[in-house]
Amino acid sequence: MKPIFFRLSIVVVTLILVILLYGVAPIRFLSFDFFKRVNASLFNTFKVPNKVDDRIILLNTGTKSIEEIRAYIELLKKYNPKVIGVNLCNLATGTESIKSQYKTDTQVIFVNCEKNNHTLGRIINDDNSVTHFQSDNYQSFERRVLNNTTNPDSKVERINYSKGGFYKYELDSTEFIFDIFPNSIIMLGYLGDYLNEVDPFDTQSELRYFTNARITPLNRYFSLEDASPDMYDTEISAQIVSCLLDQNFIKDVSKLTSVAILLAFILFQTLVMSLVQNKNILISIGVGLLSYFLIKMAGSFLIVYLFTEGYYLQLHELMLLLVVVIVFNLGFNVFKKTSKAPTPSS
Repeated sequence: MKPIFFRLSIVVVTLILVILLYGVAPIRFLSFDFFKRVNASLFNTFKVPNKVDDRIILLNTGTKSIEEIRAYIELLKKYNPKVIGVNLCNLATGTESIKSQYKTDTQVIFVNCEKNNHTLGRIINDDNSVTHFQSDNYQSFERRVLNNTTNPDSKVERINYSKGGFYKYELDSTEFIFDIFPNSIIMLGYLGDYLNEVDPFDTQSELRYFTNARITPLNRYFSLEDASPDMYDTEISAQIVSCLLDQNFIKDVSKLTSVAILLAFILFQTLVMSLVQNKNILISIGVGLLSYFLIKMAGSFLIVYLFTEGYYLQLHELMLLLVVVIVFNLGFNVFKKTSKAPTPSS
């Protein structure tokens, strides 16, 4: 077998092994996390500053009782909002009567909070993060709020958190700006005991916080373990509704395409290293390091560029692949160099 084909065969086998390794136990070590951190920073980096989606208004139920919430729903209906979406999942009991009252009212839509029939569309990952929405569930709270029955492009969509925020108010008529309610989408639910609450300050508040809040890509510690939740379910629903209105979910680049990109990068690195196999070992090291940094920059640029075009590319395996492939190619170059060295005559 020619040396170049041997190199390429080893590189392809390495690619397969590393992808399988990441599938079983993702590597978390030093710079191997580089591209994961690039992905984690995307939504914060490209979030539109100070942009507000004024079609959707969030109202915080806080610690209000069922009767108080019922009274405010009636008050809000007088201002002709397009729809009122209500999430009372923070309340363990007592919601049956209010749901029954509005069962036939198409202007007031409630979340079904039963564990086995939960209608919130967000998909909660094992680490309590929410990155995707189950778009093919026609009975999801968010689609019912919009009366959306369009056929989705895929079963699961990545939520576009970078669009901006929403107007938020306490469920308190003294704080309302009534002019903004007509023809608006009102999302009414738990956003903390108080909107200005920095951290949960007692046991019950802390329980409500961890039960109803999730970790999103807007979290500055998103890629790290043990990150604290940063967004309540009600606001996540608003993000999903906003994406449904604009149809601007982020599209995930397929795994097959990601593997093809990884293969292209490491094949390029291998071909470059093969060109200097007969050169001084220091030249091989220099070329290896140069190709490492160039591919690292190219990978980062590709992730960022595709994100600005509405695509989410993950290249988490690339750093480990580059290190392994560069070490292999350096070793191969040294072997080729020494095997060709003339032996002293006897």
